[in-house]
Amino acid sequence: MLANCFDNSYFELIDVLFKSQIKWAFRKDFKQMLKNIGRLSGFSAEKISKCFEDKSFSDQLQMKAFKDMKTLNLNQTPTIYINQEFIIANNYDDYVKIIDKYLNK
Repeated sequence: MLANCFDNSYFELIDVLFKSQIKWAFRKDFKQMLKNIGRLSGFSAEKISKCFEDKSFSDQLQMKAFKDMKTLNLNQTPTIYINQEFIIANNYDDYVKIIDKYLNK
């Protein structure tokens, strides 16, 4: 949700969030950790708070996610599509092999 509030920096913020996920994802104070990441990324505390408090925006994101899950028949994470082909792997190493195969085509 945080990344979606900042359109111009979406991918940069997603990158930071994934790289630091182990530090914030499983903590009870994860919202505070996300706010800290947002501030370190240059966003004001006020704008970050507004983002978290925007129930309408949150509901829209959830509805879009559920619609996309249904449309694409997503039932696991991670779910990876390459060239409109659903990729299934059991572990990280298998995903790497499959993705490398596509990259080398």
